[in-house]
Amino acid sequence: MNALESQLKIDEGYRNKVYLDSKGIPTIGVGRNLRDVGLFPDEIEMLLQNDIKRAQAACRAIFDNYATLPQDKADALANLAFNVGQKRLSGFKKMIAAVNDGDWVTAAHEATNSLWYKQVGDRAKRIVATLLSDDK
Repeated sequence: MNALESQLKIDEGYRNKVYLDSKGIPTIGVGRNLRDVGLFPDEIEMLLQNDIKRAQAACRAIFDNYATLPQDKADALANLAFNVGQKRLSGFKKMIAAVNDGDWVTAAHEATNSLWYKQVGDRAKRIVATLLSDDK
């Protein structure tokens, strides 16, 4: 780490979550002003790629057969994991069991009967439709 980085980390702080600076401006990292500076496209893409990896890792931890699923179904489950996180997804016990058994009708039924489905709208409908679709 160079001297400037060290100084900035001391002066600005080093935070992994959004906080309000001394003027009440949402800030993150090492003094990144989210209100006025925001994120640049390459930063958004980097965050997205990291979040996709996290969602896929959650699916590998939850679904016994995730690595062998058809790509469209694996992507749909990763989309769900991205949306709700690993902890909440692990609560979809009957859906998880159905996916692990390759029972896509039951998996879709369980997803449809969840509070998540009622809250999310079109995204949930697309995910469930993919679970019910022929393998691609």
